[in-house]
Amino acid sequence: MTCRPSVNQISVQRHAARGYALAAKRLGAPSRQFRPTDSNAPLDGTIYAVVMATFNDDPKFSFKRPIMWDKPICFGMFDTTDVFSGDLIVTPDEGTFFITRFEMFRPIEAVLCNAVVDISGTPGSGALDDDGNAVTGSCDLGGAQYDYGSSSTGSSVLAAKWPAWIGRPGRGSGTQSGVSGSLPAASFLMRLPLIPNFMPQPYMTVATKAGLRYVISGVSASQYGYECLMNVEQI
Repeated sequence: MTCRPSVNQISVQRHAARGYALAAKRLGAPSRQFRPTDSNAPLDGTIYAVVMATFNDDPKFSFKRPIMWDKPICFGMFDTTDVFSGDLIVTPDEGTFFITRFEMFRPIEAVLCNAVVDISGTPGSGALDDDGNAVTGSCDLGGAQYDYGSSSTGSSVLAAKWPAWIGRPGRGSGTQSGVSGSLPAASFLMRLPLIPNFMPQPYMTVATKAGLRYVISGVSASQYGYECLMNVEQI
């Protein structure tokens, strides 16, 4: 009797990864893959790998339209043999993406970035140990002024030059300044990749390369990344 080779997730994933790699070889472009090891300047570090890659908003990769700027969640086509949540992919013509979710023999889920940000707060706040547990509490209100707005006094950059997506939130709104008669600050949502040994906290400040500044009012954390509700910093 002839024995048939067993089929399991690992063997199916191996074939799926090979198939994505072959398709990306035809449709993709040489892209840089980064795997951050600390909280500073992940794209300035050593390139982890060079892969042929392309991205689309359709998991079936129909390529009928570009990724919509207000809907940054998309799907990656490249060799999935070695990929983890938090990996960064920089393509030559499609932009910078961070990986959020990977399941065997399924398309990679990613987010298209539109900003590079620095996150500042009280020194030591937001730190995580190697098991993902908080080393310190949430960011103190040491930078808050009694009149209005916030101050950078006593704060430092905790996570530098991270690619992110910033847009209008689909739900929820940020907190107000609490000053009588003040105008509500515009609210935005920021999506961030997993950052080694760091998690953003409420009241931390976010600054973009374009000079825009926000104050985080709420954070949702998961094994796929971070979602931060923010207000435009009022002066």
